Amino acid sequence: MSYGRGPLDFSRTVRITKLAWSQVKSRVLYPTFQNDGMYNANSEAYRVTEKIFDVFYRNVLEDGALPVVVIFPDTVDQPRSRQHKPLRYTPLLNHFNSNGYRYIDVLNAIQPHESRYRMEDLSARFGHYTPLGNQIVAEYMLEQLKHLDLLDPNEVKQKIAAERKRLGIGGEPPERSDRWRRASTI
Repeated sequence: MSYGRGPLDFSRTVRITKLAWSQVKSRVLYPTFQNDGMYNANSEAYRVTEKIFDVFYRNVLEDGALPVVVIFPDTVDQPRSRQHKPLRYTPLLNHFNSNGYRYIDVLNAIQPHESRYRMEDLSARFGHYTPLGNQIVAEYMLEQLKHLDLLDPNEVKQKIAAERKRLGIGGEPPERSDRWRRASTI
């Protein structure tokens, strides 16, 4: 949906027209975000994002591991949460839920602390977490991994087998040594 090079780009008029059309497509016809700030689930960017997660989830299972998507909210989602507005990525969470994907939304770690701490206490510049924010997130992730029974290797193996069966992934997953050997030859 973006500006692409073409044989007539020597003409300024063609370049300006293509650039203008690209802006119209991205802002009017296929905007990534709706007017209320939510992801536009009909945009090409959103649909591509869904497909990336679908392929990732399946590939991880095919490689014999258990996928867990971790969502780190950005500096727009944290204020939305504090203002009790819907999260911009709610459509993506709905996609994960409807497909039975395991995920951990780190915003759930931050929300209980919103009344005690300012955003600046938990997040530094460019959306990175402060040491306090990292501690809160790490403790929450450990709690979630326990809740999902993902700390016991035997439980994880059973969950991998069940998830592979649920998604119709046949055959035996490769052994770890085979997987690492394949990765090192790429």
